[in-house]
Amino acid sequence: MDVMRSSACGGHCSAVFVPCSRPIRLPAMARKRPRGEGLPAERYGRATKRTVCCKASGNRGQDRDLSAKAASMVVGDADEGFQFVEKKNVGSKFDKEIASIAVPTLLTALLFPVASSVDAAIVGKLGLAQLSGVGLAGLAVTIIQFVFQFLGQLATPVVAQAHARGDSKEVARTVVQNLSMAVAAGAVLGLGMCYGAEGIVANVMKPAAAVHPFAVEYLRVVALAAPASLVMLCLNGIYRGLQDTKSTLGASIASASVNLGLDCLFVFGFGWGVTGAGLATVFSLYAAAVFLFVKLLMKGYVKLADFATPPSTDGFLPFFVKGLALAVRSLIGYGLILMGTILMGRSGVVESAAFEIARQMVVLSITSYTSLENSTQALCAKYLGKNDIESARGVLFRVLRVGITASAIVAMLFLVFSKHLAGLYTTNSLVMDQLMQIAPMLFFFLPLDACAGIMDGALFASHQSNYVSAALIATSSIGICAMLYCWQANALSLLMTWAIIKVSFMGRGFFGFYKVFVSKNSPYKIAPQASSS
Repeated sequence: MDVMRSSACGGHCSAVFVPCSRPIRLPAMARKRPRGEGLPAERYGRATKRTVCCKASGNRGQDRDLSAKAASMVVGDADEGFQFVEKKNVGSKFDKEIASIAVPTLLTALLFPVASSVDAAIVGKLGLAQLSGVGLAGLAVTIIQFVFQFLGQLATPVVAQAHARGDSKEVARTVVQNLSMAVAAGAVLGLGMCYGAEGIVANVMKPAAAVHPFAVEYLRVVALAAPASLVMLCLNGIYRGLQDTKSTLGASIASASVNLGLDCLFVFGFGWGVTGAGLATVFSLYAAAVFLFVKLLMKGYVKLADFATPPSTDGFLPFFVKGLALAVRSLIGYGLILMGTILMGRSGVVESAAFEIARQMVVLSITSYTSLENSTQALCAKYLGKNDIESARGVLFRVLRVGITASAIVAMLFLVFSKHLAGLYTTNSLVMDQLMQIAPMLFFFLPLDACAGIMDGALFASHQSNYVSAALIATSSIGICAMLYCWQANALSLLMTWAIIKVSFMGRGFFGFYKVFVSKNSPYKIAPQASSS
C-alpha cells in the first residue's frame, strides 16, 4: 500500500506512526494513538534512531529511503481488532515458500482428473454397464474421502508448528496419533463397505439392473483400499506440515503410473474386468502410502518403536471431536450440492444436465486457489509455531493477493471460453442456453470463493477448525432451507439454485473475514506492548 507523506516536510519524508522532529499529519484514527504506543519497545527504539526528518538531514533522497524502511511497522490495539500498514511488496519475500508448496499441490490436484479419465477410458472398453458401475462405486469412495479429509487438515498445523519449533517429539506423536486413527477408521470402513456393498448399491445408488452387479463387484474390491486411502489423506497433511509437497507429488505420480500399468495388465492381460480395475486402484494406493511412510522413517520424523505406545486419550479425544465437527461440515456442505442436484433432476432433463455441467466447470475452476489454501495453512502454521505473527500475516496477505489475481484471471478465461467448454459436454442448444445464462454469476464469485478458502486455511493454521466447521454448517444449512423454500414456492430455477449455493458458501467467507481481520481474538493480531522511553 502507498506510504503516507508529511506535508510539513514538503512531501519528501515518508512516515507511518514514526517519531519526527516536525509535526506529521496523519488520519484522525492514527492521531489518537500516542507516539509509539502499540509498537514493541525494541522496534520503536530502532525506528526512532533510523528515521530522520528531511529538514534536519538536508538529504531528501536518503531520508526518504531510511523512513521507507520503517514504514512497514505493524500496530495493534486491544480495543480495535487490529490495523496494519504494509510496506509495498512486503509479501514478495514469501513467494518462494508459497510456490514451493502451492505448485506441487496444484500439479497433484491436476493429476487426479487425468488419472481418473485414463481409468474410465480403460474400463469403458469393457462396456457401458461396467463403466457406469465403476463410476457409481467410485462416487461412493470419493464421498468417503471427502468426509475424512479432516485427517490431513488437522495434521498440517500441528506438524508445521512443532516442526518450526524443532519439537521432534511432538511431530512423532502427531504422526503416530493421526496414522493410527486413519488405519483404524479405514479398517472399519473397509469392512463395512465390503460386507455392505450389496445394500449400499441397492438402497442408496439404485442403478439399473444391468449396472448393479458391476457396481457391487467394484465397491467390494476397492473397499480393500480404505485404510490406504485414509492413510494417504493423513500423510498428505503431514507432509504439508513438513513443508514438503514435492514428496506427495512424487508419490501421486508413482501411484498413477502403477495404476495405469496394472489396469492394462489386469484388465486386458489377465481379463479380470472390473475386479482387475479395482485391484489396480488398491495396489496403487498402498504403493503410494508405503512410499511416503518409509520416507518419514528414513528422515527420522518417526520411528517404528513410536507405534508401540498407543495414542493417549488426552490428545486423541480433542482430535476426534474436531474431526467429527469437520466431518459434519463436509457432509452438510456436500448436502447443499446434492440437494441442488436432486431438485434440478426433478425440474427436468435440461435443468439437470445444465446443473451437472456447471458443477463440473466450477470444480475445475476452484483448482485456481485450492493449492494456495493449502500453502496458507502450512506456512501460517509454521510462522505461528515460531510465534512470528507478523510473518504469518505477511504470508496471508500475499496469498490473498495472489489468489484474487489468479482466480480473477481464471474466471475471465472461463467466461470467454465457457461456450467452448460447455461444448465438450453437450451440443444441446437448450442446455447451452441455460449454461450461458448462469456462467457470469458463477465466475463472478470465483475471486470471493478464493478469499474465503484462503482465510479457511489461515484459520486451520491457528487451530480454529471448530470455528470453520460451525461457519460452513450454519451457512449451508440456511442454504438448504432456502432451496427447499424456493422449491415449495415453485420459484427454484437453475440460476436461483446456483445463487443460493454460491451465497451460502460465501457466508463462510464473511465469518472468516470477521475472525481474521475484525475480532479482538484474531489469531493474527499482534498484542500491543508498552513503548520504552
